[in-house]
Amino acid sequence: MVTGNLHTSFYTPITLRAIDPERYADIQKMAVDFTNGSADNIDIYQMQTQTLLAGIADPDLKNKDLLEKFGAVLPGDIIRKLFLAGEIADLTAQITELNGYTTQEKADKAVKN
Repeated sequence: MVTGNLHTSFYTPITLRAIDPERYADIQKMAVDFTNGSADNIDIYQMQTQTLLAGIADPDLKNKDLLEKFGAVLPGDIIRKLFLAGEIADLTAQITELNGYTTQEKADKAVKN
């Protein structure tokens, strides 16, 4: 469980989950611009947003009442209303770890040992 800053001067518990491998691959593909058969641009924000929407189990970021409470129209809109840029990156990294990937920091520690 991770605590995220909700920009409303209170904290709420956030429960993360691993993402189905097929969905995780779809998120990665969605964020990559393939032009002429090569990956030209990667939309990091879109990849992070979709990862958070799929990897945050609680609170339900797609809940209509929660969206209305924070003035978000689409589930992706609520991410920028709830989290700071660093929190988005940190939560994305934690979800990535839940999916079996190692962070660069952990890889560096393993190499040093």
